[in-house]
Amino acid sequence: MSDKDGLKECPCGEIPKELIIATVGEKYTRCFGDCCGDWETEFRNDYSEGVESYEKAVNAWNNIERPEPKPDWISVEKFYDKLEASQVELTSEQAEILYSNLFDMYDS
Repeated sequence: MSDKDGLKECPCGEIPKELIIATVGEKYTRCFGDCCGDWETEFRNDYSEGVESYEKAVNAWNNIERPEPKPDWISVEKFYDKLEASQVELTSEQAEILYSNLFDMYDS
């Protein structure tokens, strides 16, 4: 768990440093981790804001059922780390195609 917020691991394999709340002050809203941005949960916010809203987001994040992570899925950060470590130079267009193909593998 994260030292700061007690956050549980995301299906991408990372533990988010923080949650991003889509909208505050609404009855229902969504939150997602700052790790990949691909996995989110909706929760009842009851029009709260600030710390109260964030606590509700943490509670929703930690208590939702998590799917089994796919073994070939990596976070965006790990993808770029692996790309950089391979020292292969790609154009931004090639990197976009490669990244798109990674999402296709994840969805299949």
